[in-house]
Amino acid sequence: MVLCSAMLLFAVEPLFAKLVLPRLGSTPAVWNTAIVFYQAVLLGGYAYAHLATHHLSRRMQVGLHLTVALVPFLLLPIAIRIGNPPGGDANPIPWLIAALALGVGLPFFVLSTTGPLLQRWFSSIGHPRSADPYFLYRASNIGSAIGLLCYPLLAEPLLTLHQQAIWWTAAYAVFVALLTAAMLVVWRSGGRASAHARHEPISVDHASQLTWRRRVRWVVLAAIPSTWMLGITLYLTTELAPSPVLWVIPLSLYLVSLNLAFGRRSILTRERCAFVLPFLIIATVGTLELHASGPLWFVGPLHLVTFFVGALVCHGEIARDRPPVQHLTAFYLWIAVGGVLGGALSGLIAPTIFPGFVEYPLAIVAGAALLPRHPDGPTSRVWADVAFAVAVGALVVGALAAATALSVPDVLAHSIAFGPAALLCYSAVRRRLRFGLAMAGVLLAGVLPIGLSEQPLFAGRDFFGTSRVTSVNATGMHVLYSGSIVHNEQMVSGPNRDDPLTYYTTQGPLGDVFRSIAARSARWNIGVIGLGAGAMACYATPNQHWTFYEIDPLVARLAEDPSMFTYYSDCLRGNGRVILGDGRISMAAAPDHSYNVIVIDAFGSDVVPIHLLTKDAMALYRRNLAPGGVIVLNVSNQYVDLTGVVATVAHAEGMTCLTRNDSNVLPGSAAAGRFASQWMVLGGPDADLSDLRKTSGWVSAAPTPGAQPWTDDFSDLISIIRWR
Repeated sequence: MVLCSAMLLFAVEPLFAKLVLPRLGSTPAVWNTAIVFYQAVLLGGYAYAHLATHHLSRRMQVGLHLTVALVPFLLLPIAIRIGNPPGGDANPIPWLIAALALGVGLPFFVLSTTGPLLQRWFSSIGHPRSADPYFLYRASNIGSAIGLLCYPLLAEPLLTLHQQAIWWTAAYAVFVALLTAAMLVVWRSGGRASAHARHEPISVDHASQLTWRRRVRWVVLAAIPSTWMLGITLYLTTELAPSPVLWVIPLSLYLVSLNLAFGRRSILTRERCAFVLPFLIIATVGTLELHASGPLWFVGPLHLVTFFVGALVCHGEIARDRPPVQHLTAFYLWIAVGGVLGGALSGLIAPTIFPGFVEYPLAIVAGAALLPRHPDGPTSRVWADVAFAVAVGALVVGALAAATALSVPDVLAHSIAFGPAALLCYSAVRRRLRFGLAMAGVLLAGVLPIGLSEQPLFAGRDFFGTSRVTSVNATGMHVLYSGSIVHNEQMVSGPNRDDPLTYYTTQGPLGDVFRSIAARSARWNIGVIGLGAGAMACYATPNQHWTFYEIDPLVARLAEDPSMFTYYSDCLRGNGRVILGDGRISMAAAPDHSYNVIVIDAFGSDVVPIHLLTKDAMALYRRNLAPGGVIVLNVSNQYVDLTGVVATVAHAEGMTCLTRNDSNVLPGSAAAGRFASQWMVLGGPDADLSDLRKTSGWVSAAPTPGAQPWTDDFSDLISIIRWR
């Protein structure tokens, strides 16, 4: 029963998040915000269970809860029950919270109450194990992990979103039937407590009194893994794609850590994990310090394993201090408070106060500082620990400054600086506060603009991600980063400042496209989803009109700010406009056949939003495309291969599909600002692609054999990930 409710609870999380994801441009922040909502509702469910079990008779609890469990049927199956999010500069978080509340809030609340309620009821029915019902918490966490993992492995590849919602509704009906049967048992028991429940003490070593110091400790220990989980989720989904397969891995590890922590026996004991964790933290901080993003098969598992072991340590400390059964619901309530506070820090507070993904390293540092005390560890004063951390940070700064003077490349300079600092940090592992502060010193020193070939001009963050602009010391070139990925560059001075660079060079695939249509496009209308720094605007001719759709207001401000980039202001000269909002939703308002060329160039870090590549999206583009027009897509990506996805959709729509993979970029061209890129061009039967067919490098793109075209109702990211 507990396992069933947990499976449903955690299966619905990715289901609804994926349902709402396209409305917000497929930004990774959708999942983190959704998790904060889920944690808040979970806290409400635990508060309900705590109040009901302490203030109502057992039979009153049963009657009330049966009524509560039936109410969600009024809003099932799960669906979005609110209009589109606000466009422009409006904050989309209130809309997302409202969509979650109306779409999934009630059934999620009911399911969240099940664990603590059933455990408390179980303690009173006379079962031999009633004295210690915490073993049911393990069953709940096992069910949660099963529900999460089954979603990307079974539900997502095999069922459409509509089918998933129907099946989930049927499963909820089964759950209510099982809950009713359990309630009958509790009703008949009349609240009798067993001899075991009355007299057998719980086998944990602690005082039974709930002090505020103890409650605060539970909250802090629960908040760290919660923040850490959302931090690593944002890290992974920003580098790859906001998809259930990458959502559920950290959350599953989080739940497994709870399961192991509350288990009676485990190979991964708290002591063993506390011994291994410092090594993992040092290695993980090293990848952050060096800005390492690959190879994926190494960096991804390293971050995940570090998080898992850190969560085991924190949750092990909580489980070790769990109270007797009379305080069970209060115990879960305070853990939930910690989870909400940690989630709110990562999902709501951090995007508004930090210019980058600060919450992730902050959680790692907190995990290091709160390691269990070493039994033989020496004691030291706080001022000595702070002084040690300052010394470690100063060592990193000095090494970077020296490397700069010697013109050492950035990566090598940071490697040289990090090595000795890592050894000093390891020397402090027996003093947990000193170790944590020293790791913080390394991270802080690493983000200072010292020893870098680029100097920061701007850094900002909003709901849609992080953006920063730097200036290259040697050339004065301005560089736009989204996350850790370079999105565009511009030589802001000199005669070539309006030459498009990176993925947009005239020597690359996009240059081929605009040369092939130059004779016909003198008065064409061009629609572009994704603005970036505005480099594509420099393909405009005087009588053309360009419309850019940009979801991120921060990116739009940077592109239109001449102190950052001048592509847009130099090249369009009044013949263009920027529409803020999700490109697909905004383009749907354009008149039919209004664009001769539609370019899809939307990225969040290295992520192409999936909802812009589906068969439904392609139908919209074709409706907005003038006769003889073409659709151009930038599918450059390090970790996912989108060629087959786009070609399969094009084939299903009866369109011709060409692609050019410009991967062999010579060193001289790379130094001049040309990046490897891959572009695709789609055209209907009336499109003339003969010039492109004759151009070197352009080939027909074949659909993936046996693959189903992606739709708004179906997509499968696992099948296209490049695990390298």
